[in-house]
Amino acid sequence: MKNNHIGWRSLCCGAKVIVQGGITLYNVCTKCHQACDTYGKPRRTWERNPQTQITPNKKKISKTRLTKKEIDKIRQNEDF
Repeated sequence: MKNNHIGWRSLCCGAKVIVQGGITLYNVCTKCHQACDTYGKPRRTWERNPQTQITPNKKKISKTRLTKKEIDKIRQNEDF
């Protein structure tokens, strides 16, 4: 099982590491080919920006609804 451990580097020489092993997984340096401890960049945390909030829709919603009978009457009066 060989998977690249993206973003992680070895402490011995700073090279990328590969995860190896069957049951017990360990990191192997790609430069010196020895089992090494690793370090990685900490994940950044996201802060909530108060200026990018979702604003409500300002479009006016029609409160009058037409019945099927009224729609049919309008369609009959249309010229094509």
